[in-house]
Amino acid sequence: MNLPVRLREVRPGRAPASTSRAVWPPPVRAMPVSATLAANEVVAARRAQGQPVLPLAFGEAGLPVHPVLRGALSAAAGANGYGPVAGQEVLRSAAAGYWTRRGLPTCPDQVVCGPGSKPLLYGLLLAIGADVALPRPSWVSYAAQAALTGARAHFVAAAPGRAGYPTPPPWTPRLRRRRTTAAASGP
Repeated sequence: MNLPVRLREVRPGRAPASTSRAVWPPPVRAMPVSATLAANEVVAARRAQGQPVLPLAFGEAGLPVHPVLRGALSAAAGANGYGPVAGQEVLRSAAAGYWTRRGLPTCPDQVVCGPGSKPLLYGLLLAIGADVALPRPSWVSYAAQAALTGARAHFVAAAPGRAGYPTPPPWTPRLRRRRTTAAASGP
């Protein structure tokens, strides 16, 4: 908004004639650093101290690209169109096989692929419209995304040696109690 004020009319601590009694100029407020950028700063500080770091804060670990993936990317370099919305069939089949081998029978048509976890999880949160259980630790934006959708994040400790996956037994009874209580209270 442009105020019809000449610069010589503005004095520090006093509002121009065309504004209310607000302090002029408005005070500058500090903007907090996002958790993602804070993680990046920690990585940079540790590197500066000579500590070895595998930077996973931004999903760019700097690791070499696996030869099979490099070959697949090279083979697809000429493709200049959008692929299937749910993802390539071969990728969806591979993901379904991953879950099936881990005891969760999955068909490729139950898998959706996307550009990364954040947009997929956000879309899922919007579609489901329910609270979410998150492992602790988890990526910094997951709880924030849940809050943006109006969902609550319930943190579940990840068992040591499980690569961040929560172990179902500690939280499954809690969910069952919640579901039973919600059903008893009605819609």
